Amino acid sequence: MENIKTVNRIFYLAGGDGSRFGENKLLYPITVDGECKPMYRHALDRVLDIVAGVTTYELYVVTCHSDIYSYVKDLETELPRVHAVDSPDSPKGLSYTIRAGLAAAGATAPGVYDTFLVADMPYISQESLADFMREVTDSGRTVGCMAENGRYKNPVMFQAKLEPELRALTGDCGGKSVFLRHEDEAYVFETAGELADLDRKEDL
Repeated sequence: MENIKTVNRIFYLAGGDGSRFGENKLLYPITVDGECKPMYRHALDRVLDIVAGVTTYELYVVTCHSDIYSYVKDLETELPRVHAVDSPDSPKGLSYTIRAGLAAAGATAPGVYDTFLVADMPYISQESLADFMREVTDSGRTVGCMAENGRYKNPVMFQAKLEPELRALTGDCGGKSVFLRHEDEAYVFETAGELADLDRKEDL
C-alpha cells in the first residue's frame, strides 16, 4: 500500500450530534460485519489501518465529543501520525469542524490533498476508501469525491490550493460548495451500498 506519490491529510469529521437521530448517533452502537461498536469507530478503524500502512498519510480526528477525543488522544502515543483535535464550536455547524481541522494541521505544500470523511458512514469499506484516495492523487485532479448512482457523496478530496476556500466556509456549509465550484476538475469514484446517510434510527 506504500506506493503513494502525494502526502494526504485525512480529516475525520466527528463533530455532529445527530439531532434527528434522537441521541448522539456517533456513540450509538451498531453492528457491521459482525462487529458491534460505536458508529464512529467503524470507519475510523478502517482509516487507522490505511494510515498505518502509508507513511505519507496524516489523520486528524476533529470532534467536540469528549469520549471520541479521549479515545483518539490515547492512540497518539503509539500512532504518531494520528492527531485528536478538539473542536468545541462544532455544534454551530460543519464549517467550524472543517476549519478546526485545518487550523490544527497548519499550512501545507502544493500537491498535498486534504480528504474529508464524516464519521457517520459505518458501511464504507477500507478497500474502497484506500482505492479512492490513491486514484484521486494519481489523477492529479483538483477535487475528487465518492458517488453512488451518480449522486455526489462523502468522502471528498481537495488539493491544498483550495484551502483558502475551505477556510472561508461559514455556518453549516460543508465542502460540497467548494467541490461544486470545481466540478469540471473532479475525479469521481463510483461505489454501491457503502455511503448510506444514517440520519435516523430507521435508516439503520
